[in-house]
Amino acid sequence: IADFAGHNRLAEVVYCISDEFYNRALDFRRKGSSEQAREYFQISAEGWETIVNLPGNFRKTSQACQLAGDCYRLLGQHEKALAFYQHLVETWPDSKLVWHGQYLIGCSYERLKEGGVVDREEANTIIETTYTQLLENYPDCPAVKAASNWLINNTAAMEGGQI
Repeated sequence: IADFAGHNRLAEVVYCISDEFYNRALDFRRKGSSEQAREYFQISAEGWETIVNLPGNFRKTSQACQLAGDCYRLLGQHEKALAFYQHLVETWPDSKLVWHGQYLIGCSYERLKEGGVVDREEANTIIETTYTQLLENYPDCPAVKAASNWLINNTAAMEGGQI
């Protein structure tokens, strides 16, 4: 890839290759071939990450960023996934994908909290803020129900002294 760094279609080519590996990973996952799925998700994630880090303005860079996060999330690499979702939300605030990134920031913190990587109270505060912003900014997005449920359950748990 380094040999073609200045080529104007590099991002497009890497995107197509990454997309093919991503779709094959999903197929392997559906068929229960988890080891092959992991291998293909990893290759795909590295391709998406390459696109995000390329100079210039490729029209699908925000989508590559979201897909890198998705791959790393599916690989259980929640800190890496979180970094890509945060980058998506911060770098492309007008993208139609921002609701997805916003929601998965909350999900990533939930996984990091469960794994003991992030303090429970800190994670809950971030998740609450993230989901509240999601509901305010994207009230019609597909993640509204899940975010609302988390907020309702979290509030109930806090009132019950469980959190």
